[in-house]
Amino acid sequence: MKIPEKIKIGYRDYSINLINGDVIDGNSVCYGNIKYDDGQINISTKYSKDQIECTFIHEVLHGIDELMETNLEEEQIRKMAKGLCYILKNNKELFM
Repeated sequence: MKIPEKIKIGYRDYSINLINGDVIDGNSVCYGNIKYDDGQINISTKYSKDQIECTFIHEVLHGIDELMETNLEEEQIRKMAKGLCYILKNNKELFM
């Protein structure tokens, strides 16, 4: 999977920032985060390619959740992102 420089989620454009180091969200070090008001998705490149790709999917799901006002819990987003990553990785021909 190629991580794009930008992604449109609904009516909002988000810039994708690949961070060479830690992504800090509040008091926590994270794989990534999304800043809704700033239109930014930040992803740490410290981790494996698989982790970076799954983090991208995870943050996009947060963006969809925000847009659709579904109010999913972090654990729900985490599980959905993991499942979607497995689907994308194991069925590449379906998404090319």
